[in-house]
Amino acid sequence: MTNEVHRQTVFIVDDDPSIRDALGLLFSLHGHATAMFACAEDFLRAIEPGWRGVVIADIRMGGMSGPEMQEALAGHPSRLPVIVITAHADIAAARQAFKFHAVDFGEALRP
Repeated sequence: MTNEVHRQTVFIVDDDPSIRDALGLLFSLHGHATAMFACAEDFLRAIEPGWRGVVIADIRMGGMSGPEMQEALAGHPSRLPVIVITAHADIAAARQAFKFHAVDFGEALRP
């Protein structure tokens, strides 16, 4: 992926393929470029400083969690904002997401 492709992209990081597909379709239908990653580790290996847009990440994933990914992104030069989604929302989860500077937190309905 080149920086040119990622001027304004919605980066979807979720271990559930049905959620990734649904979000990708939703944003694509509204004219947004999307890139999907099955885990935080894949996203962190791929991210480049020139990428622009927003990250939508699940809070609970196999391997690294959404907030752990946010913490790893804290020193990255791209400074992508992160929106955390979950099917398991509670105050502690929201607090953890905002601790690592999430710009929003929302509960997603699972299919």
